[in-house]
Amino acid sequence: MKKILILMTVLILLITIGCTPLEETPDNRQMPITEKILSGEHLLQKMDSSKATESQSRGDFFLFAGEYKNRTDSKIKIIFSWQMNEPDSIYAISSLDMTKIRIKFDNKIKSPTILFKWEQSCYEQSDPQIQYLMDNKVIYAIVTIQEKDWPKDIKLPINEIPSK
Repeated sequence: MKKILILMTVLILLITIGCTPLEETPDNRQMPITEKILSGEHLLQKMDSSKATESQSRGDFFLFAGEYKNRTDSKIKIIFSWQMNEPDSIYAISSLDMTKIRIKFDNKIKSPTILFKWEQSCYEQSDPQIQYLMDNKVIYAIVTIQEKDWPKDIKLPINEIPSK
């Protein structure tokens, strides 16, 4: 019993030590791959929206009784091209759910930018796909634009007259 308890304690210590970040000095800083890709503000080149539909079907049957369920979800995806943190001005094309996009107005900027806020994790893939990061790590993104790039378009349901 004592051996199992000691083994479990050592195992928990090894796991927690493995998740603690390294001391951050300019000489030994090892930046995680997610941070290398997503950190900082990125220039936006193009931005558009697309409606994505996901369907799920499930059926359960036993002898003569059964059940069938079908579910369809529609989400609006924002598709954009953004300049990566590469020296060669490489642009990546990614998409995020519209609910993960936030807009910030700044009339002093010359070009629109995007800033990602992502989930920190001690276990990362060595070479993740960019869309994997967008789907699983990015919590939200802040798009900074000039106010003239996004005119007001407010449609309230009380302004519409129901047709008979």
